[in-house]
Amino acid sequence: MSLINFKSLVNESDSVFAENRLLKVGFGVLLICTMFNTVAIQRMDNKRQTHIVPVGTGLTYEFTNGVAGHTYLVRMARFIIDLRGNITAGNVDENFELLLTLYSEEKYGEARDYYKKIAEDVKRYNSVSYQVRINPGTAIKNVDNKYLYIEAVKKQIVGNSITSTTPLKYKISYRIREGLFQLTDLKELKP
Repeated sequence: MSLINFKSLVNESDSVFAENRLLKVGFGVLLICTMFNTVAIQRMDNKRQTHIVPVGTGLTYEFTNGVAGHTYLVRMARFIIDLRGNITAGNVDENFELLLTLYSEEKYGEARDYYKKIAEDVKRYNSVSYQVRINPGTAIKNVDNKYLYIEAVKKQIVGNSITSTTPLKYKISYRIREGLFQLTDLKELKP
């Protein structure tokens, strides 16, 4: 009888060891699958792209890993230069208010004071206006996904005649945070 009990005890302990081995193998397979999924998700996240198609433009704007595509940056640069450069006594407040909505929170106050001063100067002389034209055929240069450089010509118009024409280079400092384009600085540079 004791021999039978010993054999059944050995059989039971072999079963327990077999189950433990099976659990260890299963855990190992699960661990390998989890590591594979983690690596695959990280690779997919690095290749993630967002496409924005604004109504009525027919263009697609592309963002990859928080970096805007060239088409989007060119359109934003043209929009910013238009707001900043094409001003009259009648539209200066509206243009600058819209331009200020693009500024980052920390630069907003400084930019508001700067544009308020320019607006006061422009409104002082009703017959003076400014027109900026981006040079055709010149590329808008993107440097380090932080700066855009745009070559343009600025014309000062008094009444119906152009009194001065000045070549300029605009430097737009920007960042894209959470999919939002934010200006950090906008400067007119002499070429």
